[in-house]
Amino acid sequence: MTTELATTTFDLPLDPNAVDMDVLKAAMGVQDEEQMGIMLPRLSIEYDSDYVDEDKKAKAEAAGKKYKAENLPYRSFYKVTLRTDWDAEEPEGDFVTVYAEEAEYQPIVCTNRYQIYNPVEEKMTMSTELYRSWDQTIVDDCGGEQSARQYKKKMLLKYANLIEEDRDLKCKNVIYGLLTMKGVVDRTGAKVDFEVINVPCVWYTHGASFMPVANAIAESKKQGLLPCNRVMQLTTGRETNGAVTFFPVEVEWGSKHIDISPAILQLTIDFTATIAAENEDIRSKYEAKHAKNEADSLAEIIVNESLATADMDEDIPF
Repeated sequence: MTTELATTTFDLPLDPNAVDMDVLKAAMGVQDEEQMGIMLPRLSIEYDSDYVDEDKKAKAEAAGKKYKAENLPYRSFYKVTLRTDWDAEEPEGDFVTVYAEEAEYQPIVCTNRYQIYNPVEEKMTMSTELYRSWDQTIVDDCGGEQSARQYKKKMLLKYANLIEEDRDLKCKNVIYGLLTMKGVVDRTGAKVDFEVINVPCVWYTHGASFMPVANAIAESKKQGLLPCNRVMQLTTGRETNGAVTFFPVEVEWGSKHIDISPAILQLTIDFTATIAAENEDIRSKYEAKHAKNEADSLAEIIVNESLATADMDEDIPF
């Protein structure tokens, strides 16, 4: 039996003066609580020191030659891959990855999700839907269902076969907003001929970068501000754990107050539609998993009943 899941929608007018603030807070994922479609560019931090050009590598191997990876001097830099003409409605041009030591990010919609990543297969093996409140009941694409607040505690045993350590089941901030990066360069160090200013983007943070971002959002909320009212000034730190070096996000809020505008309201609507499409895909996989489990259970019952009622003396020729 599958669970009926409701889709959350938000009625947002484009006139800032006509907005119900409770509805806007809910849409942006910062509603008051007792406790704490489109392929968007994704902001992240570069961890590699080498770049592998897959086409060059394949050609070298085909020719029986050894391929040497290119040096990539942007470890700890912020990076984003986008098209050279990144217009959100009709992006055009070639895809290029650009780098900068710092970034500015204006959060519009704040969500979270849990995921498990398989580094050997280089793919996600489990993802929950995106959620805005810790009190939501969420589902995942492997058939799991649990409250967001209790999800990791309750699901670790269920997905023990997918992880090596408890920390492999990660809770992530997933923040939709506008990205600005100044003085960007491509992987060769060359300046690009376009600007990265107020680019609609999605930003995942987890591990050592989870709490700095979550705390910044919570701080803004305590001050009675929406996430879009200020811009995050982003840099990276440097920490080590044994032989592993990582670069946690460091966040400071800009001092300039940004008023709600029709453009921000439209982005909230657009990001909400993107989230709804992503969640619909997760729900479809959740329901398909349950449908398969029900079919398998029914088949097992039929087989067991057939064995129980069969006349074994007549069916087996010995």
